[in-house]
Amino acid sequence: VVCDFGTLASGGCASLTIVATPIAAGLLTNLTSVGANETDPQRQNNFASQISTVVESTPRSFVWNGTTGNWTDTARWTPNGVPGLGDTATINLGTVTLVTNTTISTLNFSGGTLNGIPTLTVINALNWTGGTMADAAGTTTIAAGGTLEISGTSQKTLQSRTLNNAGTATWSGTGVLSSLSGGTINNLAGAVFDMTSDANLNRFNSALAINNAGTLRKSGGTGTKTMNVAF
Repeated sequence: VVCDFGTLASGGCASLTIVATPIAAGLLTNLTSVGANETDPQRQNNFASQISTVVESTPRSFVWNGTTGNWTDTARWTPNGVPGLGDTATINLGTVTLVTNTTISTLNFSGGTLNGIPTLTVINALNWTGGTMADAAGTTTIAAGGTLEISGTSQKTLQSRTLNNAGTATWSGTGVLSSLSGGTINNLAGAVFDMTSDANLNRFNSALAINNAGTLRKSGGTGTKTMNVAF
């Protein structure tokens, strides 16, 4: 935005108000500068910046359209936009790549691939019924007070990615959890990882590592759960 205030008297002032409507939660950086035709002996105060945190006032729900693209591609979500703080994201198929650290309220993940180096933090609930979480340098984190529900009959795959649980995780259903090319599950201090079924944990290429600093237990099922992992 460029604005001409015309002629200002010595010592005079003018103000400008700009109203912006963000399309997603995050950080909004505002930059401003002023100039004049006359010589300014104090040019160092002609620039200013302000960083504001944008929080969605109304939680929204987004569904990935099944294609391949970046999380920040607004046209690949329905409705158009980007899931952020307070929002729910649903991924049923396709490939979604994180390009910046992202925090959302809820993730419903039933198919496709979630990858990318940045961290995805889920503060309310991650409902994992299918699909692959990938990328060796990437992390998915369940925040303290949040829940991870691994359920259903479909296979879930952790491909190299790190899964941090700081909340309460429950693994139910008959679908196996597979490790492809390694991967890591960190059950953090104060967290609970509860296995309530006999579904197995399989590995391909290299073992999945489980680092437990909280509570890891099997509280359900009728038989033995096979876990081919490194503790």
